[in-house]
Amino acid sequence: MAFDPQAATAAHIDSLGADALAKAAAYTAGNHWLLLWGLVVSGIFTWVIVRWGILDGVSARMARRGVNLRTFVVAATFFALSSLLTLPWELYADWWRESHYGRSRIDETQSDRYSLETVGLPDALASALVKTAEYRNPRPHPLQEKLFYTHPSVERRVRAAMEWKATAAPVTRPEPPPSPTTP
Repeated sequence: MAFDPQAATAAHIDSLGADALAKAAAYTAGNHWLLLWGLVVSGIFTWVIVRWGILDGVSARMARRGVNLRTFVVAATFFALSSLLTLPWELYADWWRESHYGRSRIDETQSDRYSLETVGLPDALASALVKTAEYRNPRPHPLQEKLFYTHPSVERRVRAAMEWKATAAPVTRPEPPPSPTTP
C-alpha cells in the first residue's frame, strides 16, 4: 500500500466542505475581477484627468521654471488627482470588501481558537503571531485597528492565546484522518 500524496492532499482540501470551498473560490475570483476593474477605473480617471487639461494648465503655469521642477509638479498633480478620484474605488476594494466579505476579524479569532482547541500549543501560536509584527504594528491604537486593520492586532490575538492557556484543560490531540490509499 503506497502513500498517494495527491489523494491525501485532495482529502485534506475536501475536508473543508463544499460551502467553504465555494466561498474561497468566489472570493478568489472576486479578487481577479477587482484587479481588472481597478485597471479600468485607473484608465478612466487617467483619461478624465488628461481630457480636462489640468496637467497642461499646470505645465503652462510652470513654463518659466526648470524642467525638473515642472515635471515634478505635473507628476505630483497627477498622482494627487488620481488618488482623490479613485478613492471611493480603493475604499471599496481594499477596505470595505476586505472587512465585510470574509468578516476577517471574526474569522481570524475563530481560526486562532480552533488551532488552540485542536493542537493546544498557545506558545507556538503566539510565537508565530509575533513574527507577523515585522510588517505591521502589533499594538495599534484601538481606533487605528478598527479603521485600518482587516485582522485583529497581534497583541489582541496573543492575549487571547495566553488567556486560553491560563484557563484551558490539556488538549487531547485527535488522530489524523486516515490517508487514502490507491488500489
